[in-house]
Amino acid sequence: MAGAFNLSGAAAQSGASSTLDTSRLPRVSGAKQIYASPVTTLFTTPNTVAQTAEATRKLLTAAGWKVYTMPHTAYSKNPNSSTTSFKKGSQTLSVFIGVARAQGNATSVQYGPAPMKVDLPFPKDGTAIEYDPFRGILNCLTAEPLDKTLAFYREALGKLGWSLWSVRLGAKQPSSAGPGELTKNGAYAFYVHDGKEPLRLTLRHEKDKLRVSIEPYRMKLLEQAHQKMVNADRRAKGPAVASAQPAPKSAPKPAPAQPKKSAAEEMTDMLNMAQQMMHMANETAAQQAKSAPPPAPAGSDEIPHLRADSAVPIPLPETAANIKYKGDSSTIDFDSQSSVSALAGFYRAEMKKRGWREHRSVINRSKMVVLDFSKSKDKLSFTIMKLGSRTNVSGRGSALSAQEPKGPAVAQKAVAPPKAAAATAASKGPPLPMPANATDVEYDKEEGTLEFSSATGVNTLTDFYKAELKRQGWKESSPPFQNRRIAIIRYAKGDDGIEIRINGMGATTNVDASGSFLKSAAAKNAPPSADDLKVEDVAGLPVPKARESVESEKSPTRRAIKATLRLALSTTLDFYRRELGKRQWKENKGAVVADDHAVLAFTSPDGPAALKLGRWAGHTIVDLAVKNPTEAAKMGLLPKPGQAKVVFGNTLKSGVVITVNKKRIKLGANVGAEKPNGPKLDLAPGKYKFMVTLPGKPAQSEDVDLAADETWGLIVGPGGLLPLHVY
Repeated sequence: MAGAFNLSGAAAQSGASSTLDTSRLPRVSGAKQIYASPVTTLFTTPNTVAQTAEATRKLLTAAGWKVYTMPHTAYSKNPNSSTTSFKKGSQTLSVFIGVARAQGNATSVQYGPAPMKVDLPFPKDGTAIEYDPFRGILNCLTAEPLDKTLAFYREALGKLGWSLWSVRLGAKQPSSAGPGELTKNGAYAFYVHDGKEPLRLTLRHEKDKLRVSIEPYRMKLLEQAHQKMVNADRRAKGPAVASAQPAPKSAPKPAPAQPKKSAAEEMTDMLNMAQQMMHMANETAAQQAKSAPPPAPAGSDEIPHLRADSAVPIPLPETAANIKYKGDSSTIDFDSQSSVSALAGFYRAEMKKRGWREHRSVINRSKMVVLDFSKSKDKLSFTIMKLGSRTNVSGRGSALSAQEPKGPAVAQKAVAPPKAAAATAASKGPPLPMPANATDVEYDKEEGTLEFSSATGVNTLTDFYKAELKRQGWKESSPPFQNRRIAIIRYAKGDDGIEIRINGMGATTNVDASGSFLKSAAAKNAPPSADDLKVEDVAGLPVPKARESVESEKSPTRRAIKATLRLALSTTLDFYRRELGKRQWKENKGAVVADDHAVLAFTSPDGPAALKLGRWAGHTIVDLAVKNPTEAAKMGLLPKPGQAKVVFGNTLKSGVVITVNKKRIKLGANVGAEKPNGPKLDLAPGKYKFMVTLPGKPAQSEDVDLAADETWGLIVGPGGLLPLHVY
């Protein structure tokens, strides 16, 4: 019956290719189809998950699909499930393989489109591919030479609307210029695109291959690099300045003179900064380092200075790096360039200042020291050990959980604004709380974005925001994504929404938040642009360009879309009344319109139609469907007036029994599998529980809401019941 209904969909998240047809993708031998459409395809196989995953990977790879993983993400091996992401051209695909216990432990395979916001081309021979389709990050290896790889990206990114950017010119690169700048170990290039964040392409030689890295870059940094190059050129042309003159007696002692760098060398230094998305955080740290006391050199016995911006409840030396603080387990771990004796001296002095009492050390050697402290009922121990060229410090004790956010009082203290911003926080600062050690804060209330850096770790910041937003009445609008380096959380409250992305892949943690909650009242009420209201066609139905996502269904009897828009409900309502009117749709009487929802009925040239609008997390949700009664009547799918119709089908090779509303419906093998000629049942509108009994298996159920003048298909497959809205 699934084939008889000829259902199709072009669904997908914003940016996913609309030409992906999962029903045409290759399948492993012995596959038994449960359901197939362009948007989703389901089938089962008798092989194990591991065997099916390997066979599917080979089939898709042979068809030109390339496997990719998310950067800096650990994937655990599970014998009962497997999820793999693929990309081919501008199409992305997600393949989920798992054990279907309801199908006699058969293995099920599901194909579906993967969401993508930033399309980045893969080299044809690319291997070890890491790709973040949301942020626009790509890391992979290629055996192609440097010049061909630069030329490949110039052409491939150019087709996607990207243009080369010249740092020296501070403008788009002329077409006559080369595809990138060479460095000692590779090359780099910058690309810009209207309305998008710039990209930086970096190529580095790794043995006999090239490491390809693409990541977002900030226009502000490109402007700074351009100015830096201009200043370097001026210095190179100008006369020697008074650097040889003695400094005034009152001035601090100048640092030893460094060899003068050319503009190209300075640019190379900038490009060799942290390789992930934390560029601004590193810039801030570099600026702070100019005015801060110099850290102790590697392996130095000089006691390091106290780190002023520490977000953990114990003192940290300024030389601390790779800090991993876990308040829930009361532990901390970090590396340092200082020697074991210097770090031991640091903690003996700092803990004494804070009233801690040191106990006799059981280990006190040149390469390893164990320190034990106590204060009242709190205890704290440090193990300081030399590991190669670095020193590792691991701490454990109740003192490390003293400031973990556990309640409103502690949370409020943690989010106190920096002292310099306290006076203006109420009137000009962002409404989202920030940790007290937030630096490099950039808040755009018109765009609704907030960015800052922090020395606090990813997990601690994530836990803090979860607790603080929950305390303020926010609710999760989608499941969070979190690992030890990246976290993405989304919350909704009333008509407001917010997404917070926490990234710890650089020297400090970068927080990037966006959403209607961060917009000013004027920005929220600002009229949409002409581009926002540009009409696009999906499944033969209009959708405004200002959309976050859109899903669609299309069959001879019904067309429907569900979209999430960045528009006000009133604007969306005006859009659809205008555009549907252009298509000769006539609005029926009885429309329900409120501030947060709207329900309208139409009569279209094809048949009855309905438009439903709602609000969610600062967005407008659109449900638009049109039915074709002529085709439904031809296929025997037209319900009685005011009633709902259910058509049953069975794709199994054995008979089954379905029970609903105390009625037993017998379905023979393959009845209604190819044509909608299975048993039909007319029911009053309402919610019904359908039970199916498969041979040798316990009964399974499916709840379905039936509305008046609707027809639903109920298909029995190896996995149980699959409801399909067909009219």
